[in-house]
Parts: sequence; C-alpha cells; structure tokens
Amino acid sequence: MPETESAFFAFEWVMLALRIAFIGLIYLFLYRIAQVALRELVVIGRIEAAQSQKSGRSAQAALIVRSPANASLDREARIPISSYTTVGRSPDNTLMIDDSFTSSAHAEVVRDTDGWSVRDLSSTNGTYVNDQQIFAPTAIESGDLVRFGNVVLEFRD
Repeated sequence: MPETESAFFAFEWVMLALRIAFIGLIYLFLYRIAQVALRELVVIGRIEAAQSQKSGRSAQAALIVRSPANASLDREARIPISSYTTVGRSPDNTLMIDDSFTSSAHAEVVRDTDGWSVRDLSSTNGTYVNDQQIFAPTAIESGDLVRFGNVVLEFRD
C-alpha cells in the first residue's frame, strides 16, 4: 500500500507542476501579445505624426453646429474632432449629443489615408450627409452638412 500512496503523491506533484507550467505559458503568451500590440501602436502614432507634419497642416478638423435641435449645443459652436471620433448620446462617445433623436452610439467620423469619412453605427434615426441618408462609410469634405438624428453639423477640415 505504501508504494501506491507514494506513486499517487508523485503523480499529484507532477500534475501540479504541469498546471503551474501551463498557467505560466498562458501569461507569457499574453505578455508577448501586449508587447506586439504596444509596438504596433507606437509605429502607427509615429506614422500619423509624420503624415501630419508632411502635409503641412494639423489633423485638427472640426464640426460647426448649424442646427442644434433639442441638444444643449450652441449654434455656430466649433467642436474639434480627432482622427477617430464617435458620436452619440452616451457619455462614452468622443462627441456627446444629448438629443432624443440621436442614438447612444450613433456614428463615427474617421480620417484615413483617403481623407475623412462618416459611418452610421446602425442608429435608429439614421445619419445623413448633405440630406442623403448613408448606409455605408461615406467620404466627407469641408463644407458638407452631416446630420446625426435632428442635429445638423458642418464638417470643416
């Protein structure tokens, strides 16, 4: 019987060591993923900064409030936007519009290599560019009117 018990305890120790090694490998894997992600973010940041300097202008575009509807936005207010801006009623958005016709996550305004575009995020009342409802990412240029719910904003680059 003592041989069986010692073999059982040896087996338990081996299993414990294997479990600890497996957990260690998982943590190592996650650490390597974080390293790669951080490295890529740094590279993307450097590329965007270089492109911004090369173009000779800042990437600081803005939305001008043309019709605030029932939102607490001031008419003619200039709202600076970044290269990725989310728009909606939720406070989690980059640009919060507190209008009842604006969805919580309404749309996003994005700058990429082709210029600026706006994309509806399956909002209830739709997103419009120059009074045309959009269903796919749509390019926008300076002077275009973008409507989120009932709020009308003019894009300026």
